[in-house]
Amino acid sequence: MRESVQTRQDSSQESTQDGINSVLKKARKPGRGKGNYQLSNLALVAGTFDYLGFESLINDLVGKTGSHVSADTGALVKLLCMQMLNAPRQALWNTDLFMEEIPCEALLGTGITPDDVNRTVLARMLDDVHSFGTEKLFVTLARQVFTKLGLEPHEVHIDSTSFHYHGQSRKEDGCEIILKKGYSRDLHPELNQAISLMLVDGASRIPLWGRNISGNINDNTSFLDMVSNSLPKLIKEQFASLKYLVGDSALCTDPILKAAAEQKIPVITRLPDKLDLAKDCYALLDKEEYRQKLERVYAQKPDGEEDENFGLWCGVQDYNGTRLKLLLIQNRAMRSRKEKTVSKRADKELEKLKAALKKLRTQPCKCRPDAEKAVEALQKKLRFCRIDVIDYKPLTKNAKPGKPKKGAEKVLTGVAVIAKASVDSQKLQTAVDGELLYVVATTDTERKWTMAELLSTYKRQSVIERCWRCCKNPTMMVDSMYLQKPSRIDALLWLMEIALLVYAATEYMVRKVMKEKKLKLTGQERRKYIRPTGEFLLKYVSFLNIALVLNRSTGEWTVENVNEEFALLLTALGHEWLNEVETPAQ
Repeated sequence: MRESVQTRQDSSQESTQDGINSVLKKARKPGRGKGNYQLSNLALVAGTFDYLGFESLINDLVGKTGSHVSADTGALVKLLCMQMLNAPRQALWNTDLFMEEIPCEALLGTGITPDDVNRTVLARMLDDVHSFGTEKLFVTLARQVFTKLGLEPHEVHIDSTSFHYHGQSRKEDGCEIILKKGYSRDLHPELNQAISLMLVDGASRIPLWGRNISGNINDNTSFLDMVSNSLPKLIKEQFASLKYLVGDSALCTDPILKAAAEQKIPVITRLPDKLDLAKDCYALLDKEEYRQKLERVYAQKPDGEEDENFGLWCGVQDYNGTRLKLLLIQNRAMRSRKEKTVSKRADKELEKLKAALKKLRTQPCKCRPDAEKAVEALQKKLRFCRIDVIDYKPLTKNAKPGKPKKGAEKVLTGVAVIAKASVDSQKLQTAVDGELLYVVATTDTERKWTMAELLSTYKRQSVIERCWRCCKNPTMMVDSMYLQKPSRIDALLWLMEIALLVYAATEYMVRKVMKEKKLKLTGQERRKYIRPTGEFLLKYVSFLNIALVLNRSTGEWTVENVNEEFALLLTALGHEWLNEVETPAQ
């Protein structure tokens, strides 16, 4: 006997629910032996996974089939994506207990129970994913997402982040990843780590390529490898429409720019402040004639306020044989924030300077020249402070032991430095002014860029930073790793990237249909959201406390707590998110 999923709504919502039930399709049993399941945001994630066709594609590429396989690879990946994106998140080693609380058969497939998923099954899945190749598999799935959504990426942003590892470093045959200490993005430099490298489409905010590398590889090296190897051999095969590669200053190196030129893909990046080319651009503002040429990048912000970004074209310059079009930016809106940042640096420098001067006072130098050299060395290191009222006090003692006679000879034992230190307000102001400046560069010198076009393209680099924030969120995805084999850690990070892919695709589709249908979602503070973030969306659905309930007297499954605005959104998304539930055999 099959019954439609019904939602217990008040009278104002009954018509909406009737509309939903009219588009429901047949699906599977929610589970066995339990009559109440909290769905949280699991059904939304599962609906996106099914809509994108990930399960069948993963099974075609790396899945195992046969009578001995209860849960295939695609179903396991779907399960772990739901678990990663579930709020509050549970540890992956607790997957079997997580499954006890969800309608497995409705979300995963007929016959799949918690008994079918254990550590051995999950380990086998991780091994299979790594054996196929996490980089190749991710790009293949991303290509399906863009095809399904009717998108073609033109401008991609590159960046990396690190994940700390609780365990001993080890090597594994057939796996290039080595868990080692390096620059830690999550403030755990004492732990070994692995690095995730990713490309994200600037328009849709959807990732399209990901690769996991050893924890001690810097961005300059990994970016160069991507441009030289992955870009021509894998990425451009799947995404032939790519036009621009955008990244931070780590992308601006001579080898990377030359490799990108060979691949015929223009680069948009930021000049490192230490480059002479950048310093020359900053020096232009020392002259009044160039300061007067600064102009607003945007006529006005979208909200109607005046823009505080001022720009100055610095022409086309040569950088080790690569021609770069340069745009000097002064972001005046950042002044208050930069003043606080620079002041903190100045206070730290002053504290260290006072400690150094105290040492020169309590541990005198042998002679005045040595003391002067020590003070000079300190002054050369100062960026924000200055040394005031310097006095060199000679320290003497009697040449002979015993009670000294009048006019007895004395010998020099050392020279103490008596000085005061303070923050130099002029240096502080100069430092703040410098912090407001940066130079955007592009190798596409033929295009007639406007300041707004070039700066906007570079500033969309924040889309990938947003992806990393999502991954590092303690309530979602992967915070740290406890697996032992590097190959399985590679596969685990791949799972995180797939969950991020589902997350980004869900956000894109929801925003699209909400704009088309003019829908809104109400937050807990009663604010109406018309472009919700993926994080807000998952939490919003979780707070609804949507439950799948079995009426044991009638044998009818019902869905409770779906409010009207979310019901309208589900209807707009389509039938992949709306399933008819089969009741257990009576």
